[in-house]
Amino acid sequence: AEAKNIETLESDLRRKSWRRYSQRKNCSMEIGGICGEVGYQGNLYGFLPYLFLGHELHVGKATSFGLGMMEVEIF
Repeated sequence: AEAKNIETLESDLRRKSWRRYSQRKNCSMEIGGICGEVGYQGNLYGFLPYLFLGHELHVGKATSFGLGMMEVEIF
């Protein structure tokens, strides 16, 4: 319910994909995700612990390849 009061101010999110070769599977694989920035406005206080946890742990698929990086800036 709290998320309904959060407004997206700006977003330049885009999908990015690339190919890598897996030695274990002996084949080429496509991996990808979302890159860019997004700005929100509203009472984000209840969401901050989760955002900072995502920043510290890196979230999502293929984090062992350096993916899942996330930065949090508060203005």
